[in-house]
Amino acid sequence: MIRRREFITLLGGTLVTQAAMAQSTPKRVLLGYLSGTFETEAKPFIGIFLEGLRRQGYIEGREFDIVYRFAEGQYEQLRTLAQQLVDLNPDVIITPTGDVAALAIRAVTQQIPIVSPTLTDPVRSGLIASFNRPGGNVTRISTLVEQLPQKQLELAVEALPGKASFGVLVNLGAGEPAIEQQRQIEAASATLKVSAIPVAVRAPEHLDAAFRTLAEVRAEAVIVLQDGMLVTQRRRIVALASKARLPDIHSVRDAVIAGGLLCYGINLRESFLRSAALVAKILKGDSAANLPVEFPTKLDLVVNTKTAKTLGIEIPPTLLARADEVIE
Repeated sequence: MIRRREFITLLGGTLVTQAAMAQSTPKRVLLGYLSGTFETEAKPFIGIFLEGLRRQGYIEGREFDIVYRFAEGQYEQLRTLAQQLVDLNPDVIITPTGDVAALAIRAVTQQIPIVSPTLTDPVRSGLIASFNRPGGNVTRISTLVEQLPQKQLELAVEALPGKASFGVLVNLGAGEPAIEQQRQIEAASATLKVSAIPVAVRAPEHLDAAFRTLAEVRAEAVIVLQDGMLVTQRRRIVALASKARLPDIHSVRDAVIAGGLLCYGINLRESFLRSAALVAKILKGDSAANLPVEFPTKLDLVVNTKTAKTLGIEIPPTLLARADEVIE
């Protein structure tokens, strides 16, 4: 029979043990994820990001929880959604929607670290002080590649000899980075002695009208500039280009896998995996202010010869020989 004093001692010991166990069990961190597109379109990239965290030893539901907000192409909603995430006080917020989303988050918090796999021109936009020492609460994997629009146009001219009128799909909702890409490709068109006709969109629902405009201006091909919304809408853009029988040139391999003709640009899978590594560093105590911006280590040149055959196009052998991947 347990005496009263012994019972109290045992009870006290149990409570102390439970308290010690509670203190020794690490609290799961909370991540926020802000995307400018629809959930269904963001899922493949979210999957890559979560895979990257698993490689770093972070398993969802064990080491961390994650909450999502999707603007569904309505970029004007980004700040409201950013505030919703900030109100939850996450440890880190991840956004793949370029400078515009990072600026929306930065407008409502200067403390919570922000990591993006797809920022383009953060120094000019004021998100960071410098590439080596960002200095604030933003760090990322850069998609900034010098002269990428020019190179896209050069490859388009090489792949499509005899064509002189190139439509340029540009998302003005992305702000100054999109405008700068447009300037670069217009300057390159003068050097290459071809016509570059910008066709602006600001949301996914503008894409159908954009392709009607491309038909009206008699564009012979379309170049899709580097932009988060245009990447997530790649399947729709490829379908519209196919329907219009327009050769399409993109900035990401994913668009060519979806049936686009050609791409030259960053490897998004690598960018999302590396952004997960940055998040892991922050969770382990590093400051976003001191994490240098990382740049692409590889650019993809991918050609879809199946699409070329459908369009009646013969890609020059010299271009095929330089391609990192040929989809047949």
